[in-house]
Amino acid sequence: MQPSVPRESATVILVRGNPAGSWEVFLARRHRNSSFMAEAYVFPGGQVAHADTDARINSHISSPDGFHPPALLQDDHLSPETAQSFFICAIRETFEEAGVLVAKTSDGHFIKRDPYQDHTRYTAYRRELNAGGTTLLNIAQKENLLFPLENLIPYAHWITPEIMPKRFRTFFFLVRLPEGQTTTTDCSELTDSLWAAPGDILKMYYNREILLMPPTIKTLEELAAYADIDA
Repeated sequence: MQPSVPRESATVILVRGNPAGSWEVFLARRHRNSSFMAEAYVFPGGQVAHADTDARINSHISSPDGFHPPALLQDDHLSPETAQSFFICAIRETFEEAGVLVAKTSDGHFIKRDPYQDHTRYTAYRRELNAGGTTLLNIAQKENLLFPLENLIPYAHWITPEIMPKRFRTFFFLVRLPEGQTTTTDCSELTDSLWAAPGDILKMYYNREILLMPPTIKTLEELAAYADIDA
């Protein structure tokens, strides 16, 4: 039997500092009825969608001179358009699943949610996005947003083993939680969530308090070696 073709996807490792001076990562638990990794704690992420490849989104991208997605992903076989779609997918999935939108206003500042006006508006956008009623491009056009791709740091590249029936080719990105934003799960694909230091999450796993998958375990083991969020 021929192995299935890996589906292109992106995963985001959200990180933040804490008052104690250390740092934490965000994980959320997949729904118990999920067909893939049910009840496992995972980083936000998902498959690249057709809308992530829409060339019109280029007018809403902010990146420095010399920014070249294929080189950053260390895969020169990818076209610039395909490589960029992994970045866009990462931004979209983080908004859909964690409620965090990595975007800047036209004046170059990260979005900071007004607790009364902006929160309600962006919550509605998120609901529409999850329901397939809008796209990241539509939201950017309405709000005049820019997506700072340079704030997504490529971290790792995983391909599901050939023996698995569902396979993914996934690029992992490190992203600092934008100031003024908080995480909320979509309560559909993802339910409970936690912020904790990588080492503490691994302790929970070893104590059989939570379920983790191999890529998540490996990533947390690597991250646990860093004492500083900016290392």
